[in-house]
Amino acid sequence: MDPNASSPDISFEFPTLFRIYKDGCIERLKGTETVQPSTDLETGVRSKDIVLSPEPGLSAVIFLPKLSDLTRKLPLLLFIHGGAFVIESPYSPPYHNHAALLTSEANVVFCLCTIGEALSSHSLLHMKTHGKHSNGPQPM
Repeated sequence: MDPNASSPDISFEFPTLFRIYKDGCIERLKGTETVQPSTDLETGVRSKDIVLSPEPGLSAVIFLPKLSDLTRKLPLLLFIHGGAFVIESPYSPPYHNHAALLTSEANVVFCLCTIGEALSSHSLLHMKTHGKHSNGPQPM
């Protein structure tokens, strides 16, 4: 759709950010660019898209630092993206680049998810269940 066009099917418009159409569709006008999972050539940080739950929209991006000791346990840093519910996403270049740099500098496993995912009881249960150490259950 042409971002400058006006349509009688528009129910609400926030200029330069989004449009809501009468049929319920939402058109985002800004912050729709995404970054594919990759390995950062400068830092060695790898990113990977993961599914937290098979329900629609329950996914995140995990950033893993370059590891020299594969037996060393790393802290998990959880970032909950809000984006005012209308702009950008965990897959957007600014968030991806910042997360890769922070992962490298802090030497942490970085999980970047959306606010809807983080508040989902399924996601929290998944993180609690699968976030345990590989050598058996640990106190949480």
